Amino acid sequence: MCTKHFIVSDLQRVNEILNRIDANPETAIDERAIKDEIRAAMEVVPATDPIVIAELIAFTLFEGNNSKQSEWPTYYSPEYFITTDGTKVRMVELNMITADMVRYWQQRAEACTHSVLKARYSGLAWDFKRVTAVDVPFDIALMNVQSLIAAVNRHLVTRQHYAFVKLTRALTQSLAFKRNDLTLQAITAIMSYERELRDEERGRWGFSYDLLIKDKKGLITDEQRDTIIADLEGRLERITAKKDGKRLDPWRAQEAANRLAEYYAKTGRVEDIKRVIRKLGQEYEELIGEAAGIQAYGWLETLHKLYLTYGLNEEAAAALARFQEIGRDIHNEIKTVSAEVQISKENIDKYVNGILTGNYEDILTRVAVVFIPTKAKAIEQIAELSKEAPLSFIFSKQIIDDNGRPIVKVKSAEEDESGHIVLRIADSMKIQGFFLNIALSEGKQRGLLTTEAIMTFIGQSAVIKQERMEIIRRGIDAYFSDDYLSCVHFLVPQIEEACRNIIIEGGGNPWGAPNENGGFHLKTLDTILRDEAFNDVFTEDATLYFRILLTDQRGWNVRNSVCHGLFDPAMFTTQVADRLVHALLCLGMVRKIDEAEGRHQ
Repeated sequence: MCTKHFIVSDLQRVNEILNRIDANPETAIDERAIKDEIRAAMEVVPATDPIVIAELIAFTLFEGNNSKQSEWPTYYSPEYFITTDGTKVRMVELNMITADMVRYWQQRAEACTHSVLKARYSGLAWDFKRVTAVDVPFDIALMNVQSLIAAVNRHLVTRQHYAFVKLTRALTQSLAFKRNDLTLQAITAIMSYERELRDEERGRWGFSYDLLIKDKKGLITDEQRDTIIADLEGRLERITAKKDGKRLDPWRAQEAANRLAEYYAKTGRVEDIKRVIRKLGQEYEELIGEAAGIQAYGWLETLHKLYLTYGLNEEAAAALARFQEIGRDIHNEIKTVSAEVQISKENIDKYVNGILTGNYEDILTRVAVVFIPTKAKAIEQIAELSKEAPLSFIFSKQIIDDNGRPIVKVKSAEEDESGHIVLRIADSMKIQGFFLNIALSEGKQRGLLTTEAIMTFIGQSAVIKQERMEIIRRGIDAYFSDDYLSCVHFLVPQIEEACRNIIIEGGGNPWGAPNENGGFHLKTLDTILRDEAFNDVFTEDATLYFRILLTDQRGWNVRNSVCHGLFDPAMFTTQVADRLVHALLCLGMVRKIDEAEGRHQ
């Protein structure tokens, strides 16, 4: 008896999948799932059959080009994957899309019946005709718009986001083609689809306003505009109404209120602005009253911005006054997170002995140089930490003082790299400060670091004036007597004066803007630390360090905190005093190397 064996090719398997889908034109499908099904059916990897490759690419490409990620000049964009070493690689390269592939997609668009498939193939053929120089007829572009609308209207799209993307594309293309009939169909489909979405589906509804009213003029009729605004008012009313004794979250209310307030602002309806923002404010107020301090602080910040944005100044002032009250509670809620690191006494002794080698000038020079943190190290640490704890680099960070005053906000690492570098260095200065303190304390115990040694060292500086030495001496004496409150108050103004002298000695101008009495203000210390003359003397690492230590609100900001009375007694610590002595040593290293030109080293 003879048995025949039939070999089923990958092409046959792919055709079976697509034919099954096309045979059920009223069944909703997920295009991304088609890609997975095709891959699962393939036995030859990578694919070699040109039709299998065309189908795989067709359902691998993303609909809608994210310009921040894709370098393609097309509407469709490639999928990426990340390698084990963190490299981002495209799954499809643009040169893989050939003229024959585009012609095949056109044929598929004309042959299939399922609206989702028809929209996908026609969209690809029309989009890539420019790249491959294929003469795709305009009828394919019109077919694409019609199929996009039909796919959503007939509920053939499984994911709401995909439906939104398709309707957006249909609208923009119909407008570009100046086909009023298709534009009207797209508008109707957009409004109809949104009305089907439930209030709970935050982030989904609201696109009718975004696509048809916001930044648009004359696109829709007055009746359609009023319908969209009335729908938003209805959503706001339902969301803010109590249901089973509970309210829905305020973010949904904000989705409606923001759009309504924006529309009313453009149309001059001031009372309506106040009405919707106050209604939203009531939602937040209820949550703020019940929430823990940190949550309440975040919601109050959001509410304060809303009030300011829409001119509710009295409400904004009241919200601002509550920051201080809530801010004090936050410090009581914050938990200390610690990690234990063991360092042997042998290693510490070895480290300290390396620092405290040579005469006093060698030691103080070494201390000054070694304990300047580096920007390169901070960038390296951020890269490592972002892999271990990515969430801490995705979200913004709010820094507040002990009185609840918002000081500064650092955005995500992608948006604010310099801010995260400052935060990283500020944190590393605390860790590094442990070793700085050991070195200084051990030097003091061994009799190597004394007031006289430091005074002799900085007395050679070109920017620390002799008439200031007595004040500095008192600060150093206070440091060695563990009187850190006095030390800080003595040294901070003298450090600022020495920094100013760098500008003067370098031929710069320390004067700022004229005052109301006919004189001039001095430049702020932060301005001085950014001056070209200061940067000519110190390295980039050192100038950044001075700013973080003395004037940057994202860092230690010692100068401003002391001079504005923001330090409470508990903040005059060994760590702060160590760093000020270190800064003084750095300034003590500035020496004239050319008397004729007045240059410094």
